Amino acid sequence: MNFNIGGVALHNGKPKDEKHYNKAFYQNIEHLHTFSYKDAFCNDEGEVIMEMPSINWTHTFTSNNNRSTVSILLNFDTIEQLDTIIKMGFKEAFTMGLNQLDKLLAIFINK
Repeated sequence: MNFNIGGVALHNGKPKDEKHYNKAFYQNIEHLHTFSYKDAFCNDEGEVIMEMPSINWTHTFTSNNNRSTVSILLNFDTIEQLDTIIKMGFKEAFTMGLNQLDKLLAIFINK
């Protein structure tokens, strides 16, 4: 992982015992405020699969009254890309990831 503007990260997920590889291309990073990247499907060598949809992600962090909020905005180049991702189970996988984050944060908060 190269978390710098222009850097990339290769990652995989294993929903239902399947391997899915993605490659993130970091576009903007403002320390403690925001970062954005384009996420594309790829093979295990990191070669982007152009026929698959990609997602533009923006994560923004704000603080107010000792509370932190993370906002995540997703953009697609076409409505068809969004439809494809939803049919692939994105909503369920994203929800599962957020639930895991809730469990992890609870561990740190309760220490």
